[in-house]
Amino acid sequence: MSNIPAPPEFALSIGKVIQSVGRSHMHCFNSTYHPTGTLWERCYQTTIVDSEQYPLTLMRYIELNPVRSGILEHPGNYP
Repeated sequence: MSNIPAPPEFALSIGKVIQSVGRSHMHCFNSTYHPTGTLWERCYQTTIVDSEQYPLTLMRYIELNPVRSGILEHPGNYP
């Protein structure tokens, strides 16, 4: 394998392919789900944990999600 860089006309090809796929995905997603705002708008949220009991409540909520969604019968079965 040689260390010769790609010619300039091909140097950005992969980036353009990825950009094109992303645009196509956004078009399909938007036409299917009719979202408001950007695709990644609600992916990350923070909440202030301001009491000693709240972290335990959060951990319980997270651990029981597979049970609530029907993936598992008991949270201890989650790998």
